[in-house]
Amino acid sequence: MRPTQLAGAALMVAAAASHAQAQSIARQIDRAPDGRIRMSFETRPEVCGTGRSIGEETADGFVLYTFGRDYGYSIQTYDDWLPNCEHGPLRLVVTKRGGRIVDLAAAVGVEWQPDAAVPDLGMVEPAAAASWLLDVAAEGNDDVGRIAFLAADAAANAEIADRLLAMAQDRRLDSDVRERAMRWVNRAAAREAKSDAADEVLRNIAESQDDVHDVRERAIRTLRQTAANDAYLRTLYSSLDDRELKERVIRRLGESPTVDNVQWIAAIAITSGESLVLRERAIRVIGAELDRPDDVRDMFDRLDHRALKERALRVVAEQTGSAANPWLRTVAADRGQAINVRDRAVRMLGERATGEELLELYRELDAVRLRERVVRIAGEMQTPASREWLRSVALDQNEHSQVRDRAVRILCDGDGAEARTLFDRLESVQLKDRALRMAGAARDPGTNEWLRDIALDETQRSEFRDRAIRILADRAMASVELAELYDRLDRSDLRRRVIRILADRGDEQAIEKLIAIAQSDPDADLRRYAVRRLGEVDHPKAREFLEGVLRSPRDEAS
Repeated sequence: MRPTQLAGAALMVAAAASHAQAQSIARQIDRAPDGRIRMSFETRPEVCGTGRSIGEETADGFVLYTFGRDYGYSIQTYDDWLPNCEHGPLRLVVTKRGGRIVDLAAAVGVEWQPDAAVPDLGMVEPAAAASWLLDVAAEGNDDVGRIAFLAADAAANAEIADRLLAMAQDRRLDSDVRERAMRWVNRAAAREAKSDAADEVLRNIAESQDDVHDVRERAIRTLRQTAANDAYLRTLYSSLDDRELKERVIRRLGESPTVDNVQWIAAIAITSGESLVLRERAIRVIGAELDRPDDVRDMFDRLDHRALKERALRVVAEQTGSAANPWLRTVAADRGQAINVRDRAVRMLGERATGEELLELYRELDAVRLRERVVRIAGEMQTPASREWLRSVALDQNEHSQVRDRAVRILCDGDGAEARTLFDRLESVQLKDRALRMAGAARDPGTNEWLRDIALDETQRSEFRDRAIRILADRAMASVELAELYDRLDRSDLRRRVIRILADRGDEQAIEKLIAIAQSDPDADLRRYAVRRLGEVDHPKAREFLEGVLRSPRDEAS
């Protein structure tokens, strides 16, 4: 018999022995009453623990699995240091309830607390323990499975790669179990010189169109980063009809930044027939995950969709910070770019550029929307310099009215004094009306007297005076004060406005004033209008007055 045949036979014998011993562990667990059961087994030399954590030295760094109170464990990888960690056997606590295993707890670097009431299987053979743990993991209990795979992987001299690969392919198992088996397979396969076999299994799963989506995605994610696997994934991509799987291929190749992979991902980004989602993902991988913002900047003009260009802008800005400002400014000022793309560039500059840079950009912008965007950004700065610049925009008669209006709204927001000052300096009817309304919304105490002056100012346009009256009413000016204002107004249209407001209010003072107007106002039209509005009011005094009018048909007010 050849040496290789002898080795294979020895492995088969060992596997059979481990399986038999695993069945022995299972029988002992089955016979034990509900509650806790203990066992221990030796761990691989790379494995250590702190009681609360189990760690392992790997080629990728020191991996630490830290157990939480309400979940399996968290994973951290340390590149530069080794935590204080003790070697020794793994202590496993199995919890049964209703005859079923409902919990596993594992620890390394600790000793048992004496407790004669807890059954203890003692030191069991590691390979048998690993085999039994994988049987438990295959049952599909998520929380138990996490610990079972971890503990099985830690067992000394246990060859579990073949079993993990078999679990990954077994469609009778829950998808979560198959995915979890794949998470552990590469390290086990590397230890057991079975990495090529693992690659073959994972490739078969990835390309099996009738397999579960999430399992196929996990296979793609798990494939080792080798030149052969990268080439396989680039080829697989074109045969996939699932967008999420194609996106996973892009992301997986982004983790292996070879020249071939970078060029391939960049080609996806600029291919017009490709899905926008995939092209956007390619841009993100190139710029952020591979940290190549210059490549994204170079491909910018070859991107043929607004969403892609916006993504490219964000990626470059996020990766290069203020160093991207000159390029962003060039894009913002480029009239050949779509307005949404230019707007995105302006907004990004607003997050990182100085006030002076923004003002310089403003002078280069031709589109109203973009100039308005800079105005909004300046408003968010809330500095004396930015406010002074906003005033210059608001008062610039050569500027577009929409941009000026935005400046007025920003300046006057909550600032009645600013609104009153701008009202006097603005020449545009629309902008003055805006300042007037903003003053009314500001709610500062000096505004009521100013509005009253506007309402009474015979040199003001009637629409401003009318607006001032309506704002005063909205600001809850007392009906008595509105009545006094009525007596001082010189125009019948403004007096009619006050009559409407008083009738809408319908309070005691308002009704008394309406009756007085109906009885004695010098203007007959206003008297008749007051009577008509009183007829729409549900108030005892109004009804009493109208009944008197009906009894006196020769009364002028009728």
